[in-house]
Amino acid sequence: MCATPSLRHHWALVPEHTITNALTYVWRFIHALPTLLLAGLNLKKWYKARQLGPTALERSLISAYLRDEFVLHYQPIVRVTDRKLVGAEALIRWEHPESGLLPPSRFITTLCRSCLGKDVGYWVIREACKARSGWSNLVDPSFKISVNICGRMFVDQYIVSRIQKILQDTGTPGHFLELEVTERIDLDRAPHAMENMRKLQEIGISVAFDDFGTGFASMKHLLDCPVDRIKIDRSFLSGVPTSTVHSTACAHLIELAHLLDMEVTAEGVETEEQMHLLESSGCTNAQGFLFSPPAGEDGFADYLRERH
Repeated sequence: MCATPSLRHHWALVPEHTITNALTYVWRFIHALPTLLLAGLNLKKWYKARQLGPTALERSLISAYLRDEFVLHYQPIVRVTDRKLVGAEALIRWEHPESGLLPPSRFITTLCRSCLGKDVGYWVIREACKARSGWSNLVDPSFKISVNICGRMFVDQYIVSRIQKILQDTGTPGHFLELEVTERIDLDRAPHAMENMRKLQEIGISVAFDDFGTGFASMKHLLDCPVDRIKIDRSFLSGVPTSTVHSTACAHLIELAHLLDMEVTAEGVETEEQMHLLESSGCTNAQGFLFSPPAGEDGFADYLRERH
């Protein structure tokens, strides 16, 4: 009769370091299981979240991402000449379980620098496109939804195909979407960014420089970049009309954009005096508390119904 080796015999033949490694991986899995359960057993989502570093804010962002605590609010954009509603900007917020609703200034820099930056960025685009499709009967066909994305997304080799998939899934034509890239991105050190911008424009998406006048962009970038619009940072408008310097700077920025065949949106409009300057300077669009503060998707839908 042929003797069958026992399991214990086979176990004894396994090198000790292999057993140690196997037990280590089992222990790591058990240790990570609560986080994995928070992710709904979505291994890809869990893996992305685990790449973040150990700081307190980053650990909180992991939890926020896994618990779906990020939400979008929307602020209307109006045409300066007649104050007609022409679009809205999607603005990310964090529904923190203890601190309440947090603005992006509290977390966006850390989020964009993390491995989750691109994933959250694509999530924002998808949610904004879904909202835009849901408002089709409340807005004009030319109504655009603007999304401010992390600059590093423009160097993602898959950005065009991923956004095309989002547009297809949500039934959103490309010309409904405008992507805003902060001017703080250093375009000279961002390979393929301009090429990706051009490819996005080819499928109808417009590109805007956000926070214009506060970052790395120079006259050279305005000449070289395929940008459709600049958004004047609220800091320029804050001194209008009391500051002659602020008023002059705003007027010249608007004039410069028009000379380069670009449209202009002024951010942070709060007073009629500021609107008068924008009207006299030929600014294209405006957004700010003068028209409406940002609102959640349901609240913004109510705002649209009131104007419809």
